[in-house]
Amino acid sequence: MALLFILPLYLVKRTTGDTPQVAVKTQQQVHPGIKAAVLTLADGTKIDLSAHQQSVLHQDEQVKVVTTASGTVQYQFTASKNTAASRTNTIETPIGTEYTIILADGSKVWLNAGSVLTFPESFASNSREVKLSGEAYFEVSHDSKRPFYVRSNEQTIRVFGTHFNVSSYPNENNKTTLIAGSVQVSQFGKSKMLKPGQAAFTSGGNLIVAEANIEEAMAWKNGFFYFESTPIKDALAAIKRWYNVDIVYKGTNEKRELTGKIKRNSTAQQLVETLNFLDIKCRLQNNKIEVEL
Repeated sequence: MALLFILPLYLVKRTTGDTPQVAVKTQQQVHPGIKAAVLTLADGTKIDLSAHQQSVLHQDEQVKVVTTASGTVQYQFTASKNTAASRTNTIETPIGTEYTIILADGSKVWLNAGSVLTFPESFASNSREVKLSGEAYFEVSHDSKRPFYVRSNEQTIRVFGTHFNVSSYPNENNKTTLIAGSVQVSQFGKSKMLKPGQAAFTSGGNLIVAEANIEEAMAWKNGFFYFESTPIKDALAAIKRWYNVDIVYKGTNEKRELTGKIKRNSTAQQLVETLNFLDIKCRLQNNKIEVEL
């Protein structure tokens, strides 16, 4: 198991004779992810949110859609009352980006890289429902008359006004971590109620509840990668999504694990140097990280 320490990467030192396995010649600086997203309105109009700050993007009889200087898109409910669910919108954070959205009911959602959230411009009078692919942190506004549902990868999460993280990338196991409040997670014909500090995850066709590592669940939102006995390929999958790089593996030691935290604002070159310092042999070649297992 390799141990990762929280260090300012530019302060990492090596003794004379240490030769990190990195590209000798710098071909191209690969930077970490940025705050950006693509918003798709009901009529199919696509808006690059990184190009619109402090702007009014859309306005109709139900909502006003604006962006803020801090990099948030906000849906402001302007109708006199809730009726039926309105037209569907989508926000997507491509690989190498993240973004924050405030829905029409005041709920706030942070989207990690490679995620898609589908939602109505305004919610119906009896329920609120969104669909997620990828990872998001939710702070849901309490409304006892309108339960909030998150549907993701054959899973349904019923929310009772709460804070929680959902990881539901394609071809990966679902994981829901509850920070505060309560949620009910349903999948495989089973339902589990979570208490704060618990996580529900899928494994081998089962829905399992266990004690959660809250710091791990919130790390990406707080600017870190957090790995705790994480299989190296899972750790590098998260790195790939954030840096928008290809990962090439050499070797067969797939049981190797990582434990620790790495700042997400490090350049890819700094990241590779840190991994080499910790005896994980890898090098950066243009937009590709080669890793020896």
